Amino acid sequence: MEVLQESILKLQQIFTEKMDEYQSELQAACPSPNINSLKSDFSAFRSFIFTALQALQQQVGLLAQQVDNIEMRSRRKVLLCHGLPELKGEDTSAVITSIIVDRLKVADFSVESISKCHRMGRVSGEAGG
Repeated sequence: MEVLQESILKLQQIFTEKMDEYQSELQAACPSPNINSLKSDFSAFRSFIFTALQALQQQVGLLAQQVDNIEMRSRRKVLLCHGLPELKGEDTSAVITSIIVDRLKVADFSVESISKCHRMGRVSGEAGG
């Protein structure tokens, strides 16, 4: 998200520089009815672009907050168990349930209490690749 915000800021800086250059050229041009109309059109366009860029910045900020909230919510109910031997064809939910019931003495805990359960990493002694 930071990269996107930086990109929008760079775009805004480039736009400001180019618009300032163009506006100074318009100011230097001899006054005529067409030039005055062009000046007002340019001013309206410039204010529209700045409003659009500000809206984009606000949207990126809101998206960043929402992504942070989603990531925090996804990490709330995580239980990591280390050092458990792995058996071929095991039911990881059943293994964890038995540990929680037998060792931690949580009697009302069952396999249905677990929404996701999986092993992380690779099996000990497995060749890296």
